[in-house]
Amino acid sequence: MKALLRVLAAAAVAFTLIPAPARAADPALTVSQRTALLGDTVTVRLTGWPAGVVTAALCGNEARDGSADCAVESASSVSIPATGSADLRLRLTKPPLGCPCVIRATTVTGDRIAATPIDVTDVPDAATVSTAATGGTGDAALTVADADIENRWSLWSLVGGTAHRTVRVTVRNTSAEPSPGSALSLDLGRAAGARAPDALPIGPLAPGAELRLEIPFEVAAPAIGRYRVTGRIDGTAGTDATFTVTTTVWPWLLPPVLLSLLLIVKAARALRRMSPLRAGGFSLIGAGALCAAVLAAQTLLPGPETADAQAALDRRLAAAWAAAPAAGATGGSAGQAAVTSLDTVTVTPPQGQPFAVLRVPRWNAQYTIVEGVSTADLRQGPGHYPGSALPGQIGNMAIAGHRGPAGLPFNDIDKLRAGDPIEVETATARYVYRVQRHLIVAPTRVDVVAPTPEKPGVEPTEAILTLTACHPRFSSKQRYILYARLAEVLSK
Repeated sequence: MKALLRVLAAAAVAFTLIPAPARAADPALTVSQRTALLGDTVTVRLTGWPAGVVTAALCGNEARDGSADCAVESASSVSIPATGSADLRLRLTKPPLGCPCVIRATTVTGDRIAATPIDVTDVPDAATVSTAATGGTGDAALTVADADIENRWSLWSLVGGTAHRTVRVTVRNTSAEPSPGSALSLDLGRAAGARAPDALPIGPLAPGAELRLEIPFEVAAPAIGRYRVTGRIDGTAGTDATFTVTTTVWPWLLPPVLLSLLLIVKAARALRRMSPLRAGGFSLIGAGALCAAVLAAQTLLPGPETADAQAALDRRLAAAWAAAPAAGATGGSAGQAAVTSLDTVTVTPPQGQPFAVLRVPRWNAQYTIVEGVSTADLRQGPGHYPGSALPGQIGNMAIAGHRGPAGLPFNDIDKLRAGDPIEVETATARYVYRVQRHLIVAPTRVDVVAPTPEKPGVEPTEAILTLTACHPRFSSKQRYILYARLAEVLSK
């Protein structure tokens, strides 16, 4: 009995020495300096945050109305690792309301929020100001009407390398007041690797208006399995519209590639035991099989160069369009597409720069158009003939594209039928052309891209879209020409 009592006493003492489970630290942030000026870049130290993307911004009015008081267009994001700590660089821009100012950080879902004060000396002090007092649009609300992910395949992604995807989000202003602007924050989760995307600014939106956003991103290598992307649209009254979309990446080519390497190693070992003549014969057969495999991959699989270039063009074009005021910000009734004038002046883009998106529903594909038709330009995707008409203009808008290995833009140009729609989207409008006819010509026929096709010197009277590609496929012996006529113009 005494021995039993001693054991129980020792167990009681040991139990009292077991430390209590540590309480999870509350999210917090500190800044590298307490006094700053607009335009300064400060370092924000984040501690105690859950793994994922955290976005920080400079806010006035002590962020009493949440993101409505923050300069969301200049917000910065960082991917928080499992340690819960990270540094973020934030450039200070003027918030919608005056100081007292804070730097406010939040997770994408908005369930964790923290703030720390900062004195921005060149922002007026307006501690008692409110959204209502400034005549703001505090009752404006942004909602996500639709969200999905578009896949863009490449040879590299089929062996486990970086995969390219595009998040497509439709944002709607459901209130009776205009939205002065907001931002989109994305949490890519494990798809982001060590890099988090920056918050994407959204221009003003009129009451009832919609805005379609396309945000390209990369799934970090090794890319395999199912990925979840969470996003948030910051509303003008602290209401955040959130959405979650998923995508999958499967490296289908990786098993056969590994098997081929194994067979090559075994064949090399077997060759060392053969006579020189027999080994030479097997070597020639192996070299021929390897050449055939390379040719088949180039012919049947998407070209990684064009896919990577298109992803880069997508990012640049999305950033340029997001920074511009949204169409409809000055008016327009909800649910009605406004027909715009064909006389709208469009600025000619610089050489090599993206400026529009080509969508072909029958191909179930879209491509970013670059200005120029040089070899370097067409490696990126479809190229706009310099000097030809711009989207929607009277005249001939001519676009060239490669045709050959899988993944090149105009491979299926011969499959388009009369009446099929072809859309050209700019920052402010969508131009819908309808296919008229096909033509095959010699490479010397430059009159097919004249302002009035096949009639050089004749003044144009209608808006025409001309697509040009090599013919037959994998050859440049001739040119394949497709003509389409402008059918309607829809304001964005």
